[in-house]
Amino acid sequence: MTHRIERNKLISEHPVALTIGSGSVGQSFAVAIGEHLYESPISWFSQRARWDVSPGYERDPAPDFDRRIEPECLNCHGSGTSQSIETLAPISCERCHFKATEHFTNPDRMSAEDRGLVCEGCHLQGEARILAPGISWADRNPSFTTYVSSTPSPGLRVVSQVEQFALSKCARESSGKLWCGTCHNPHGATVSFQQVCTGCHNAAALSQSHSGYKGECVSCHMPKQPTPEVAHTAYTDHRIQIPGGGDPVLAQTSRTLRAWREPPIALRDRNLGLAYIYAGQGQASAEWIQKGFALLLPLTTKDAEVYSALGSVLLQKQRPKEAVLMYGEAGRLKPAKAESAHNLAVAQLAAGDLPGAISQLKRAVSLDPYYERSWLLLTSVYTQLGQMERRAATIEQYLKLVPRNLTFRALQRQISTASKHN
Repeated sequence: MTHRIERNKLISEHPVALTIGSGSVGQSFAVAIGEHLYESPISWFSQRARWDVSPGYERDPAPDFDRRIEPECLNCHGSGTSQSIETLAPISCERCHFKATEHFTNPDRMSAEDRGLVCEGCHLQGEARILAPGISWADRNPSFTTYVSSTPSPGLRVVSQVEQFALSKCARESSGKLWCGTCHNPHGATVSFQQVCTGCHNAAALSQSHSGYKGECVSCHMPKQPTPEVAHTAYTDHRIQIPGGGDPVLAQTSRTLRAWREPPIALRDRNLGLAYIYAGQGQASAEWIQKGFALLLPLTTKDAEVYSALGSVLLQKQRPKEAVLMYGEAGRLKPAKAESAHNLAVAQLAAGDLPGAISQLKRAVSLDPYYERSWLLLTSVYTQLGQMERRAATIEQYLKLVPRNLTFRALQRQISTASKHN
């Protein structure tokens, strides 16, 4: 299959390298560009039997094949620690049974506390997921803490099944008997949901108390509902609610974050602070951002992620010189990360240090030649300085790497058109 975009008489097309998803809800697709995988802007939505814009591209006015698939995505959608197509594979036995080299573990025989970890890694998104210091999503079993809101938001999120299920009265009063594996068999055999329900609820009593009861509970108590995160889809509501019960939701200002599973004491302020900043930035909550800033700033020991988060808040507070210091420390601790160099360049631009910004942007693209944001910002800086020859050379240099990129080809065409008019 080949996916193609045509915009302003420019065409970009790529063969599909990987299909993501079983197809029961839908499928997204990955293309390979250079050393990286990118999500195609178009996905197939099975429930509506239609093609439409892929998740993450909905608000992009000029989509291209430029949404990089990061290790965090692959942590749930594939096995392997590399983005190389040759090493990627579907989710394997070890995801649930842990390392075969040590000893296969049956989650059904674990404690309720331990077996929850099996499902939470991919089915509990929360408001933020914070990696432990020195850990990468590319690690086989990355260590992270998930933070959820003290008051759940109304409606459903795509990856919130564990949180929803924990809210249900059925789960809370089952003393651990009812868990994900009760209804979901990853090995293919179909589970009778009705048998699960009548294991606790008397079928005869249900037929008397429920008007029109037809021996089936899920359609009323766990209906499929749409989610604002992904169009044209509906997901099962795992809260097991009484129909018409409604969602008790407090105002945004009264919500706080809590760890689903508390990290070690030494990381609690660090992780909670990062969670407040990331969730606050995602939800445009100044209150949460300030809470996170207040937790992180006094820390005596700061890692690269903490410095970067503080730098982002200082930029929002229009304190670019202080942001430069924070991003500089993040780059010192993680010198091989292109994102650190790019963030420092953004802060330097805000502080008026254009030469410094150019230097860091060049460093970013030397660390990661496919880091498009830095290439694009570099062309913008050269335009600002009136250095049009360097701007043109930068565009040409990037197109040698990614010759089908629509944004840079459009910039190149502008230069060509302007040259002809002159």
